[in-house]
Amino acid sequence: MNHQSRDIEIIKQIDAYLKDQLSEQEIREFWVELLKNQEYLEYLETEIAVKSILEERKNRTGEGPESKVSELRQSWKWIAAAASVAILVIAINFLKIDSSTPLSEQTVGTINMTSNLAAPMVMRSQNAELTGADSLMNVGFEAALSGDIGRAVQMYERVILQYEDTPVAARAHLNIGIIRYNEGDFRTASDAFQQAVSIAEDADLLKEKAYWYLGNAYINLDQLDKARAAIQKTYLLDGTYRKPAYRLLRKLDYELGNIDFQELEQ
Repeated sequence: MNHQSRDIEIIKQIDAYLKDQLSEQEIREFWVELLKNQEYLEYLETEIAVKSILEERKNRTGEGPESKVSELRQSWKWIAAAASVAILVIAINFLKIDSSTPLSEQTVGTINMTSNLAAPMVMRSQNAELTGADSLMNVGFEAALSGDIGRAVQMYERVILQYEDTPVAARAHLNIGIIRYNEGDFRTASDAFQQAVSIAEDADLLKEKAYWYLGNAYINLDQLDKARAAIQKTYLLDGTYRKPAYRLLRKLDYELGNIDFQELEQ
């Protein structure tokens, strides 16, 4: 559909809405479309204003109580329509979203490994005997920071194999997820982040980080419903990522059309 045809279709929907000819589902879709296209919202505002004036003039020519009732009903109709438009304007100002910018460009670009990789519980020197999960995590950590990504992943995979379904394995999954995310392999990254949250137990900080990056990976995979679920989990954990999670939730709601008008009114 070209731009001109789209304009004609939206104008037809606006006319049908004002004539009460849309179903509830069509009305929901109609509001979402208006929210994404402010020029259509402005057109609706103009139509409401014009029709309200014409209706008022028409009712003034009537006589008797019936015309007064009719005038009152029409007034409430346009007040309600205008209120709905006002809520949309608030939503647009509240979200402050540039709809021309792809959502994937509003996600985390490259994850800083120095500050985000899960380090071993006990850091060991390079000369220490390489035994136990902490030693393997230490080797993987140092390899990742030095640029030897292959060796880092190898160490983390050994941890996962030898210490399956334990907290240290959750940290290893998280680290693999971060490495794969930085490589642009969002599918493998999302699988790793999922594994991390599934066995993280009470490690809220690790779970929060894993959910946050899981949501970002899903956005890059264009799986927005899953992304929203993960980002909401991040937000509910009420930690380091709460504020960015809230902002990203609003942007996801915009893309998905999940606008809570009652919440905006409050």
